[in-house]
Amino acid sequence: MARYADKKYTLSFFNFAFCAIVGCIVLAFVFSPASNAQDKTASVAKGEKIYDPDLLARYYETRNDRPLWLRGYTGFQPRAQAVLKILEESWSHGLNPENYHVQTLRNLLVSSGDDNRRKFDFLMSDGVIRYVRDLTGMRGIRADGGGAYKYWREPMEAAQVLKEVGEFSNPADKLHALAPTGKLYLALRKELISLVHKQNQKRAPIQIKGVLKPGSNNLAVPALRSYFGLPNTKSNVYDDDLAAQVIKFQRRNGQNADGIIRADTLKELNRPPEDRIFQILVNMERLRWIGQGRPD
Repeated sequence: MARYADKKYTLSFFNFAFCAIVGCIVLAFVFSPASNAQDKTASVAKGEKIYDPDLLARYYETRNDRPLWLRGYTGFQPRAQAVLKILEESWSHGLNPENYHVQTLRNLLVSSGDDNRRKFDFLMSDGVIRYVRDLTGMRGIRADGGGAYKYWREPMEAAQVLKEVGEFSNPADKLHALAPTGKLYLALRKELISLVHKQNQKRAPIQIKGVLKPGSNNLAVPALRSYFGLPNTKSNVYDDDLAAQVIKFQRRNGQNADGIIRADTLKELNRPPEDRIFQILVNMERLRWIGQGRPD
């Protein structure tokens, strides 16, 4: 009987010890620095989608929560404002500024209080990570690309973005340097900016009867000059400046680049900006997938 009692006591002791050890492990996990960092991340980024919350939590923990983007406590924040402007203008690369917390960041930048400063800095880091990754490589799920696979760019890793951009003395310059620089990409970006501005303007269709050749007089010339952003000369002469713009337009659209406006050129001129914007967005996206070393 005494042996049974001793055995029962021994089992009870081991059960107790086992539960105590498990409990300690659970408590250690719950109150571990990583867990505290994750809780802090959830609190700071409440209501916002974060690309890699664990990475950011660990990063700011190594900095003892010291801001990466803000300097001092004044409203004058040229470093942060320059980066925020780049995120706001990401649409000119065919990207969506809403993916980078732009509106929230703009509101937080003019707010006061340590909590708002902490949230601004955290969301700015996430916005820059997302922006750089979108700008430097292929987005989404990648299928087998066959021979083109070797040309696809891998987006910059999030930790690398924080180090090379966030910790750089002038992060805005670094962001500009990371943007694609190919001639075709720059031309598409310039055209996208122009089309977006035209999209906000109500234009009547350009009307031309027959064929319009350089040197001719035509009532459509002022509308053509306006389309290409040329100054109004109060003349209906189809001059060399306008012809040069038409030739560039024809070349970009795969037409006979001779400056003569025929039915195909006129149709393209009157094409809704939305149609051409979509086409440009697709082409810019594909160019960002391709390594900078490959020619356009």
